[in-house]
Amino acid sequence: MSKELEQEAREWIEETLRITLNANEELLEQLRSGVLLCQICKEVLEGNIRFKDSKMPFVQMENISTFINFAQQVVGVPSQDMFQTADLFERRNDEQVLRAIHSFSRYAAKKFPNKVHGLGPKLAEKKPRTFSPQQQRVLREGTHSLQYGSYDGPTQGSEKITFSSRRDPTGNMY
Repeated sequence: MSKELEQEAREWIEETLRITLNANEELLEQLRSGVLLCQICKEVLEGNIRFKDSKMPFVQMENISTFINFAQQVVGVPSQDMFQTADLFERRNDEQVLRAIHSFSRYAAKKFPNKVHGLGPKLAEKKPRTFSPQQQRVLREGTHSLQYGSYDGPTQGSEKITFSSRRDPTGNMY
């Protein structure tokens, strides 16, 4: 697990929730109950996000699932950028959990720019190009024949291939 990813995620969570996390405890252990993740959702949306602070495993997994659903359905994080509940709860894939938090921050910053800032590179925006029929015709007809390459095919002279008799590894010619 990358310490840099973990530190960036820790700082982002502390800034978003305006709290200080326990520095002596691993970040993913603090996120394991799902409560902090749900608080992030609540902070971003300022809405009624339902979650419970409980020691019971199924409640904690439900909290994590609430975050995952919120990230995908409300914020728009693609499913391939998210983690599975077991990745965090059972600590199966710590790296994916941290990458998902980074991805969540970027998508949340794009959708709710006044609430949070994104971690890592800013998401690109689509800028479709449109060409008029005249521009398309010019581009279609404007390809020079030298751009296609040669139609002659390879020759022995151009490839610098020489043919000789077969050789035996001992040096005898056949």
